[in-house]
Amino acid sequence: MPNEPVGSLVSATIGFLERHSPFDTMERKALRFLAARLSLGYHPQGATILSPDHGEPPVFFIVQRGTVRLGQTDASQMANGPAVAMGPGECFSIGAL
Repeated sequence: MPNEPVGSLVSATIGFLERHSPFDTMERKALRFLAARLSLGYHPQGATILSPDHGEPPVFFIVQRGTVRLGQTDASQMANGPAVAMGPGECFSIGAL
């Protein structure tokens, strides 16, 4: 069964998404469509995933594991407010959609 591993990954991804808003309110067919098209990416701690220098965001990110810190990296700008931390199930950049 050549598609069995892919089906298992899609099912596991749907299970993950169903535990988080806004995905928990999506129809099963829509979740399957989304889950079948997602790609897994790894980013080391401290890596910049998106910045204004990157231009228009090319993809929509869904945090599966770990924490993504949103905010300014320049020390002088960080005094303007705390960075926001995002965890599993949270997503960014709406601009990519």
